[in-house]
Amino acid sequence: MKEFSFKGEDGKITMSLDPEKITGDQAFHGKIEVKAGNYHVKSNLYISVSELNRLFTDLNRLLESRKGALVFTNHINERNIECNLSFDPDGKGMIVQGVFVESPERKNELFFKIKSDPKTIHNTLKELESIIKKFDVARKDKSF
Repeated sequence: MKEFSFKGEDGKITMSLDPEKITGDQAFHGKIEVKAGNYHVKSNLYISVSELNRLFTDLNRLLESRKGALVFTNHINERNIECNLSFDPDGKGMIVQGVFVESPERKNELFFKIKSDPKTIHNTLKELESIIKKFDVARKDKSF
């Protein structure tokens, strides 16, 4: 398993991907763990190769420009994570917020908001880059 995390002072989102379990529709099978305050959830997760590539590209662009926002959503099988990243108004901190949906038909949802900083999010970018290099994600991405 290879993982990347969005960490902050009041929570963490960790996505662990299994390189041995890439599905026929070019998706990584993995696990997600969301901790926000006193709330905590662990579940299965599918992320397509193109979603992973897009997250890496958008996150890199966001950190370089230090303005704007990005939205990360997985659409493979069932959409269960939506994560918005943006700089706070003073530009010094970052906000990671969104929702994790365990099962759309049961409407089990965990809303989260985690305060972070650019240095910590830059570490997330490095973790993503390592995954992309290790598993040759760019080559497997059929959307490029």
